[in-house]
Amino acid sequence: MQDPVRGTVVPRVERWGGGVIAAYHHQVVPLFAPGVRDESGLGSERDRPLATLDPVIACSMLATAALEVISGARALAQLARWVTPGIYEDLDQRRRLALAEDGTGTDALLSRPAPGRGRPKVRRVRAMPVDDRVVEASVVLAYADRVHAVAMRMVDAHGFWRAEALVVG
Repeated sequence: MQDPVRGTVVPRVERWGGGVIAAYHHQVVPLFAPGVRDESGLGSERDRPLATLDPVIACSMLATAALEVISGARALAQLARWVTPGIYEDLDQRRRLALAEDGTGTDALLSRPAPGRGRPKVRRVRAMPVDDRVVEASVVLAYADRVHAVAMRMVDAHGFWRAEALVVG
């Protein structure tokens, strides 16, 4: 489905088992500057708007959210706009493996965070700009008496940051 106003990722909802849980599949819809086309018929890269959010803040928010998804404290569908479809599938697989290890078998869409765990706390963010529209970063988080490292590559995708690569350790 295409959102003609924003031109961003729009989830398509498929209901399973009587409409209890929804699975979100998304597609990338290109957004071009109005009236600007290059020889291929696509909008020029330099004419697209730059992301207004500080990349360090975007990296820390995404790393925190990814760790919460894997632990079952956040719904994966909330990250659909911020990650590529490949990363979305990888996070879904990692979340399912964590649920299987946990032994509870509950789905993260329906579960609540364990009491006393709180949210992950960002200890350090190191972001290195590759160019105007690409940032590579490492984020160190403390969560549930453990320290986790998250590495990512963020790309300015038409005015907002989107993760092209994401590794949670």
